[in-house]
Amino acid sequence: MDDNFNLCRWQENDGLIGILSAPFPLEEEWNDLSEMPAEDMAGQEQSAYDRQMCLFERKYWRSQLVNGAVPICHEGCAIRIWLVVAGTQAGRLWEDKRSECGGLKPLRLADGSLATFASWYDEWLNRCLDYR
Repeated sequence: MDDNFNLCRWQENDGLIGILSAPFPLEEEWNDLSEMPAEDMAGQEQSAYDRQMCLFERKYWRSQLVNGAVPICHEGCAIRIWLVVAGTQAGRLWEDKRSECGGLKPLRLADGSLATFASWYDEWLNRCLDYR
């Protein structure tokens, strides 16, 4: 079993989860790809590309970006839904698509409103009932 999916082993500031008591740092969508190396650099100078990619990934995946939040849902391919528990976004859900270089953004319901845990779960249950 992959340790990343074992909730009992996650700890604050472990590289995935930030510091739960610290406020969630984001107010709006975030996706800073500015330091990502260009693909054509890989063919020209692989070692420089690898170094730059390593630096980019450290910054892009830093756990401080999800301080004050807990992952509550894994949607495959390292895409997660985070429940914010501290800060101005407390009670809201955020979508983490960094694995696809899609950044972090507030999760929205089908009607476009911002998702809370209760509204998101209610929408999911109703979709399941509609499939019967």
